[in-house]
Amino acid sequence: MHSTESESTTSDEQKVGALYHELLSCWNKRDAAAFAALFTENGQTVGFDGSILNGRGQILADLSIIFADHPTAAYVGKTDKCGF
Repeated sequence: MHSTESESTTSDEQKVGALYHELLSCWNKRDAAAFAALFTENGQTVGFDGSILNGRGQILADLSIIFADHPTAAYVGKTDKCGF
């Protein structure tokens, strides 16, 4: 692999790791708007119970209700390759 390919892979891994940790941070802050904003307009997320939220709007709506009415556990992330 050329050094530019290696650097690109490392950069992509760092971006994915940073996004993952930002997602966890938004969850732990119980910030539904910031959490939903990390997704594309047609993104999906799957809950711990297997429920699927389709699209940024549904993610925002459902998480707003969850965060308002239920205590949620905090999450800690570990990524092996990204150095986080």
